[in-house]
Amino acid sequence: MDKLFYLLTFMAIIIGIGVSDIVVCLNRLLSNAKMVKWHFLPIIWVINIFLALIYYFYISSVFIDFNLADHGIGFVALIIPQLVLLFLALAILPNKIEEKEVNLLSYYFSKKRYIGLLFLLHFWAIWILRVLEYSNEDYNLKFGMLILPIILFSAIIFTKKVWLHTIVAVLLLIYFLFFLSKVSLNLQ
Repeated sequence: MDKLFYLLTFMAIIIGIGVSDIVVCLNRLLSNAKMVKWHFLPIIWVINIFLALIYYFYISSVFIDFNLADHGIGFVALIIPQLVLLFLALAILPNKIEEKEVNLLSYYFSKKRYIGLLFLLHFWAIWILRVLEYSNEDYNLKFGMLILPIILFSAIIFTKKVWLHTIVAVLLLIYFLFFLSKVSLNLQ
């Protein structure tokens, strides 16, 4: 078996664990719906992370063309964005429902720094992948492509304003919906 297929299999496992954790946590919350104080903001973030996982599953065939997978450090660099998404999927919803009510908005704000830092790490990892992959070609590797994610996710790390978190979540939702509408599964 080719090492790229190992990479794609490993990515599929990571993405599958993330999707299954989201589904299990949502099932737990829905089956105990009377004990949950629902809020739209954490649900938008759950949808964002789910869409990100699905998006990376669909574009994983792109990694077949990456020369990075030929080396161990490149293999690690290629799976870091998916691992960060897995950490996000594991953090976005509470794993346990205690005897008391679960307030999803309070839970989200208790994890906002961790979530924001993971999203920043995810975008940094993607940028580093682009630098590593296209360093031999004439590719525009401006630092500017990181400015917007840094501003947006810094905003959610350092503020507790629901409207600002909502704007960032909705912008990310639009981003993932746009890019998911542009990808197709390339099975050849």
